[in-house]
Amino acid sequence: MNGDIVYREIAKSAVYWNLGFFVGAGFSMELTTDENGKTKALSWAELLKVVCDKINMTDELEEMGVSVTRIGLNFPEIMGVICKNYIEKNPEVSLEEIEEKVKEVIMNITNWMPTKEKGIQYSQYMNRIDPDWIITTNYDQVIESILDGGAYSVDSEENFISPKEKVPVYHMHGSRLNPKNIVITQNDYVKLFRPNDYRQIKLALTIKEATTVIIGYSLGDINVLSAIDWAENYYSKAETSIKQYPNSIYQVIRSEKPREPYILEGTNITVIEVEDIQIFMNKLITCIDEEVKDKDINKGQLDELMAQFREEDKASFIDNQEMSLELIKRLYEFEKKPELRVDLREFILFFNACFQEKFDEARNTPRYFKGYEACLNMLCMIIEEYEMEDIHPNLLWPTLDNLNKLLSYVGSQNGKSWSAQDSWEKLNLPDDKLRFLYDCAEYSSLNTLSIKLEEKMGVVGFK
Repeated sequence: MNGDIVYREIAKSAVYWNLGFFVGAGFSMELTTDENGKTKALSWAELLKVVCDKINMTDELEEMGVSVTRIGLNFPEIMGVICKNYIEKNPEVSLEEIEEKVKEVIMNITNWMPTKEKGIQYSQYMNRIDPDWIITTNYDQVIESILDGGAYSVDSEENFISPKEKVPVYHMHGSRLNPKNIVITQNDYVKLFRPNDYRQIKLALTIKEATTVIIGYSLGDINVLSAIDWAENYYSKAETSIKQYPNSIYQVIRSEKPREPYILEGTNITVIEVEDIQIFMNKLITCIDEEVKDKDINKGQLDELMAQFREEDKASFIDNQEMSLELIKRLYEFEKKPELRVDLREFILFFNACFQEKFDEARNTPRYFKGYEACLNMLCMIIEEYEMEDIHPNLLWPTLDNLNKLLSYVGSQNGKSWSAQDSWEKLNLPDDKLRFLYDCAEYSSLNTLSIKLEEKMGVVGFK
């Protein structure tokens, strides 16, 4: 898999503003490591050992065969067993009391902050990348410290929302600022992620609706794995629009000898190996700058296109329909770019004015039947080029109203436009588009259009 393409895909999401970070303990460890390699933040296994030291349960931890170097620890299950063993040794203490004590210990331990150098550097990274959201399994406030006041902390018991201009930081295992809501034992997990629970569903939907970059996390949490599985499989069955936004999952991991990005076996997760997280950040920012530049170019081209829909350009738009069709095609292509906001108001006013001018000319000029044909061709440009699920209602409905009005002058009878009738009969639309247009006409009592569409559906054997 080409690494440059992978970075550009992530950068597109940053520009589109649907890029999120899923951050684990490894991220805090990276930011709290000084120039001598000394790290303040602890891994899950190290935190487990320190907690047991504080409550005098180290021997029990060792009896369970747990070491700080062991991979894939189920922290909540182990901590749950430790708490139960504690109350067996200390029957005067309730399970709730020892769990509360453990949470206080975690609150006091996890007060680490980034080093000065890393804090400045990663603050610059985050300001440039500007993620839409951050989800973390960490209890600490490291992420908030590098967002320069732009973070909005969300506790495990709170809804995952935030004020405008703030980046929500969802502490799915709780935050040291509110120790009573810290998720530490299996019981806490069961309460937090019940089947069909808001948090479980929201986690899956958040991952599904964004490009997610996982940093400093080894995918060991069953609830996170379930959310990813839901996002990749169950929710992937939904119909998608032509304006589909980027929404892949990437995992950034350290490696002394990085390989090209690859798909993690059994998943749709793309793994990006880097020697250092800062290398990933710098490459991503470079690609974001390139995407922003491309967006600015597209925006400039769009502005140039929209400048052609002016009052003084109506005659050329009406008379040169080959040019008009090309302009409409280009406009539609810009509309399909999710990172661009296309304001159609000026074009809609311009297009309707062009139609009305030609229509009035045809009605007021004796035997000017070609004028009706020109009007029909203009309207058919919209109907033929646009997919009906994409067309803006403010463009669709005036087009159908004008088509209904125009078709009263179209036919093979004397006094009607035969050439326009020929054009109408040659109009070849897919069955689903015919049905869509017919339903719209019926709903809005556009009777002439309904009759004409019924005739066309009968000719093509519509079912």
